[in-house]
Amino acid sequence: MPTEFENSAGQDFGDEEFTGEFTEELEDHREFTGGFRLEQYMKAFNIAASGGQAKVLIQSGQVRVNGKVETRRKRQLKAGDTIQFLGDRWVVE
Repeated sequence: MPTEFENSAGQDFGDEEFTGEFTEELEDHREFTGGFRLEQYMKAFNIAASGGQAKVLIQSGQVRVNGKVETRRKRQLKAGDTIQFLGDRWVVE
């Protein structure tokens, strides 16, 4: 049984509970409603296999938020933010 901060696969989402709401997947991006830090978002959508991998990808400059390289893994995402990685795009709704 997952704990309050784990999903059914046992992935740990840190000390903040997800408060957002998932919406339908779109053709070239996914949307959700608030509540994630960048690192958590990458784990939740399997962009990164682990928190360690998300940290490396973010801190090495491979992830963009709103078109700019973002190296802060705890960056709080808000409605309207666009996350880009390896040609894929996700939009915070």
